[in-house]
Amino acid sequence: MKVAIADLYAQSGKTTLALNLGAALAESGATVLVVDADPRGQLDGLDGLSDSGTVLDRRSIQMLRATSLQGLQVVTGTGRWLTQASTPPSDLGTLQAWFPKFDWVLFDTSAQNRTAMEYSIGLSDYVLSPLPMEAEAFRHTPDFLRLLTTAQVAQPTLIFGGFVPYHRQPAIAAGEQATARETLTVMSHEFPQVAWQSSIPFDPALLRPASETGFTFAHSANVHTAFAALATELADRLGVAAAAARPPVIPEPPPPVQHRRWWQRLVGRRHAV
Repeated sequence: MKVAIADLYAQSGKTTLALNLGAALAESGATVLVVDADPRGQLDGLDGLSDSGTVLDRRSIQMLRATSLQGLQVVTGTGRWLTQASTPPSDLGTLQAWFPKFDWVLFDTSAQNRTAMEYSIGLSDYVLSPLPMEAEAFRHTPDFLRLLTTAQVAQPTLIFGGFVPYHRQPAIAAGEQATARETLTVMSHEFPQVAWQSSIPFDPALLRPASETGFTFAHSANVHTAFAALATELADRLGVAAAAARPPVIPEPPPPVQHRRWWQRLVGRRHAV
């Protein structure tokens, strides 16, 4: 199952949701691939990310890498690769060949680059959106729903799963909080399919700039529990059972001598390169 984590509100928590939802799904026994389709490369600084992995394109921009969590692997550089392409690629080549090896593929997208976001949504079966309980976040909702409506015309099987409430601040003005709750209640009443029982509570550790600390998994008990509940609710909604299969093994890059021999075999040359 391929899921795009997307919206049009910058800093809404898309990377946090993609990474920690992926971790929760992996902890349930599933194999998970998180694809960093954000051109800023937010997951390059993920704590515990392997230094090496499998290169997925000729320019060595995309790389499949292991994490410190069993069952969870990350592809870095996809967002940069998409923005550097002179024309939108027809497919992701080697990366797409890895999708069937995982139970879940989660795309972390960026509101600042709609081309990369729309491309990621086009590869997905399902779209999930974090919704900070702040007035500004709700102002971007109509434009995002119009974007999804357009995407569904080209891809009728695409499903919008709804909004996951996300508390990014320990407390906001009472009036703003009440308005946010009321708006979400109305939306959920008119469109029950977008309402989720799970919500993500405030965690100050998740607000630290990734450029300073590197991205990390949620450690506080209440946030960890919330993502576990969200993973269970998502799997139940989509009827995807957690698999106990081992994740695919990422081969280490061959040493230079093997690169040289491979090149010699390719061109039929017998002398050293």
